[in-house]
Amino acid sequence: MIGAVVLPEDVEIIPLAKLPASIRAQIGADGHEYAVTRPRSRVPSKVIDGQAAELLRQFKKPTTLVEAILRFSKTVGREPTQILEEVYPFLESCLMAKLLVEPGAASEAIRASFDRGDLIANWQVQECIQALSDTELYRVRGGNLEAALKIARTGSGRQVKQSLEREAAILSRLNGRVAPRIIFSGELDDGRTYFVMEWIAGDLCGEAAAAMRAAADEPLPAPLLALCSKILDAYATLHDLGVIHSDVHPNNLLVMRGEEVRIIDLGLSRADTGDLELAPPRAGVGFFFEPEYAKAVLAGAMPPLSSRAGDQYSVAALVYSFLSGRHYLDFSYGKEEMLHQIAEQPTIPLTARGLRCAGALDEVLSRALSKDLSARFPDMHAMADAFRDTVNGLHRPAPGAEDSSASDATAMPHDEFGKAEDWLESILESLSDPDMGLPIVGIRYPTASLTYGAAGIAYGLFRIACVREDAGLCALAERWLDRAAREIGSDAGFYQADVGITPETVGRISPYHLPAGVACVQALIAHSFGDWYGRSRAVERFLQFSERECESLDLTVGRSGTLLALSTLVDAFGWDKAAEQERLVDAGNKLFADLWRQLDAMPSIPDEGRAANLAMAHGWAGYLYATLRWSRSAQISPPSGCQARLAQLAEKAQWLGSRAFWPSQAGSGSSGAGGWCSGSAGFVFLWTLAHRLWPDPQWLSLAKAAGHDAFHARDEGLSLCCGLTGKAYSQLNLFKHTGDRNWLDNAHTLAKLAVRTAENAKTTAEPRIPFSLYKGDLGLAVMVAELEHPECSALPFLEDEAWPTRRR
Repeated sequence: MIGAVVLPEDVEIIPLAKLPASIRAQIGADGHEYAVTRPRSRVPSKVIDGQAAELLRQFKKPTTLVEAILRFSKTVGREPTQILEEVYPFLESCLMAKLLVEPGAASEAIRASFDRGDLIANWQVQECIQALSDTELYRVRGGNLEAALKIARTGSGRQVKQSLEREAAILSRLNGRVAPRIIFSGELDDGRTYFVMEWIAGDLCGEAAAAMRAAADEPLPAPLLALCSKILDAYATLHDLGVIHSDVHPNNLLVMRGEEVRIIDLGLSRADTGDLELAPPRAGVGFFFEPEYAKAVLAGAMPPLSSRAGDQYSVAALVYSFLSGRHYLDFSYGKEEMLHQIAEQPTIPLTARGLRCAGALDEVLSRALSKDLSARFPDMHAMADAFRDTVNGLHRPAPGAEDSSASDATAMPHDEFGKAEDWLESILESLSDPDMGLPIVGIRYPTASLTYGAAGIAYGLFRIACVREDAGLCALAERWLDRAAREIGSDAGFYQADVGITPETVGRISPYHLPAGVACVQALIAHSFGDWYGRSRAVERFLQFSERECESLDLTVGRSGTLLALSTLVDAFGWDKAAEQERLVDAGNKLFADLWRQLDAMPSIPDEGRAANLAMAHGWAGYLYATLRWSRSAQISPPSGCQARLAQLAEKAQWLGSRAFWPSQAGSGSSGAGGWCSGSAGFVFLWTLAHRLWPDPQWLSLAKAAGHDAFHARDEGLSLCCGLTGKAYSQLNLFKHTGDRNWLDNAHTLAKLAVRTAENAKTTAEPRIPFSLYKGDLGLAVMVAELEHPECSALPFLEDEAWPTRRR
């Protein structure tokens, strides 16, 4: 008999309306469904409908299945007996997946068991690298030796114990060749199995490959091809040593500073000895499964043992993704559909991914990606040799060709910058008619807001006009702004339920999403034209729109965003004696005090667990950034607790060599994205501003470390919000703050990649909003224009925009 069960406290039920339309299309879901996921669990996410989501919510507190069904039946107005038949299979699957568990330890959030400074068998914990539902990985120190320690979680069971013992045995067999060297293995007094292996300082190969693609002028850069060759050699050596990895994906490979490749996480690996005791269950990342596995699962048969030929297929899929930045198939995210694609669909040629010179490499990868395992290369050595011979052919100079090795190595050559300028001109030409219908590809978005619509277009054109001193563009910006103002009062201008932009998600005061942003842009443009009457009326409207009730502290949807907009207006007006300036300062000081009464009442950031959002858009980085901006603009001292909060946030940094990132949620070990909204780029702006106010070297060190992480390329699209454009602005911020031109070179590199991404996007049917300031091409257009005068650049509606100041 099943007793009371409960949703684990870290299970998330997420409306799919919040996901990009392109992801929803791949999942095969509409905006009315939900994803159920448990971070750090090995259980795949489920997509469920609204009624199933409501049923799961009945288990927020411990309850029996019968009690939950009775309550749910009242909610939907149906007989409990009818509902029981329909929902029991679903509830049973949730029990099997441990999405419903008995109250107690099993229902607690998955967190690291050990803190910094704790001892695990005489090894001192430095940091938690990964905490999953069954195992944990720590960076530890014993004397002068730095190492990695992998340990079973309490209560993880016999299967995990066997897995760790098998992985330790395989590492011993490899003895430091192509994998970490094992140092010690054993068992704690409480029975938990662990082993210690050498610590390898390096970058994830997927991130290294993305950085190489970003920095290169040619489509197949030599360093990237060399990295892929080394990966193939590493797997050839692994197979020579009698080990099949069985878990190929980008996060299981490290590239060391000497460009040497190491294979990590051999928990699913097996020794190729025929000994079934050493054969683990099949698992891994779906994009890299081999066809013979997919066919067996689709047929309901026992999956085959991992094999050398299967590893070859997976490694070919990996190399393809490193070369192109895309998978070898346009995968659906539905499990069954994906398996059918792996079993049946032919590989999309690299040439179809825009790599026109890759025809010869297509032949190599297509053979390794054959659905017929007998048609693949006889072994990894043969594949590595074929790949290397083909690469040598690609790089062999044509007869009579001049040596170009001494060419200028600037990040954005003149011809590349010319292409970016041509692209910018095409964007400006496309925006020449403010009465046009806003072009979209895919689902609709708000048409008037600063983030998505006409107000953002107006502001972007205004910023470009300022760089170019172009009166015609200023006039065009005003016309777009008039269009946005005409839509105030229309829900479609600012809300779109289909994409989850509703009063419940973005509130009623956000300058980024709502009429307050239109009024703010009106005030700025009126001020720049010397239209004092227009400025006064716009400020009045801004203050009225900003007085609406709002409980959120967020920068993008809450009161910190209002404070930041007030700061921008005060900076722009430069302590003008006009009455609206004093009203802005009074409103800002009142809001500032209210915010800090609430912030001071919050617990210490490290104590807030997963409930504490750390990032710029929705968390502590944003609260503190708005605080510092207002302190500077209003010429008042930051609150007494501000530096303590900055120090608490600094403690949450996760370090990878010279790089630092902050997980979006406290207690998470994941770096997430690199953009300004939830990733490292946002922290750059916070720490450089802190360093301006308090010239303490630690703030500058953190800014640079965050900048290195933001530049460490991930394939995140081109957007200002969470992609390449926002990351490029973080590099420009560091250039302005330090004067170091390496940061400027980084910005040029990211801009070049973003323009290339924008051009490629025109040929796809993926949903996008080309003229959105934050989510489309327009933010990139502003940044390309500002690269002509990088010392005057500023991420729109975030940074101090360097208006001429006349301080009181």
